[in-house]
Amino acid sequence: MKEKFGTYNLLVDLTKSERPPIRHRKLLHQKLVESADYLNRMAIFTGDNLILNTAARFAMHGFGENRYIVSKCLEDCISFVSDESKEQQQQ
Repeated sequence: MKEKFGTYNLLVDLTKSERPPIRHRKLLHQKLVESADYLNRMAIFTGDNLILNTAARFAMHGFGENRYIVSKCLEDCISFVSDESKEQQQQ
């Protein structure tokens, strides 16, 4: 997939999500691991949900210290993925 589409940044909005069944969580984790080679940065927008914010940080542990953020602020998430896109265009 990397050869066909290149690398990308991802913004995930979890503000209206509900807890998925375990099989969906496993599938999401598997897809994240599979995409690690071509996913530059990921921003996870959680809104004011403290439990979701904590769970998202836990789930992303090990993904790469500077490759993701979890934030309750949408603007921070947009800025995080946009800044990387601008850096790639300049190279």
